[in-house]
Amino acid sequence: MPKRKHRPRPKKVDSHIVTGSPSHIKTNIDLHGLYPDQLPKQLNEFIESAHESGLYTVRIIHGHGQGILKSETIKFLGKNPKVLRWYAAGPAEGGYGATIAELNYGGHKPFNRKHTNSITPRSLTKQHSSDH
Repeated sequence: MPKRKHRPRPKKVDSHIVTGSPSHIKTNIDLHGLYPDQLPKQLNEFIESAHESGLYTVRIIHGHGQGILKSETIKFLGKNPKVLRWYAAGPAEGGYGATIAELNYGGHKPFNRKHTNSITPRSLTKQHSSDH
């Protein structure tokens, strides 16, 4: 009987996977207490950092108030090429006192985008003229 060759045992691999974002990456920015002329610098640094970190969404907390910080935030997001789209946060995320921004990494095209950046739902089925 021929001698059997022994295969080396497979090396143990650490299968620990880290999920979520590391603690040093900011996923939120709170704009309370800032003046409107301070927003562009703060938001630009925040969006740049989030984009470089590979985040897909970030939350911008501007508060309810008179809406000045919110409107300035929306203006900024509309001009920033690293932002794909934005929308009001859900109730658990701050509601109308916060805005969620989706970051743009290319390859994504916004659909049904209006000048206000709102998304207009469209019927998935085509209507034929004979259907009317």
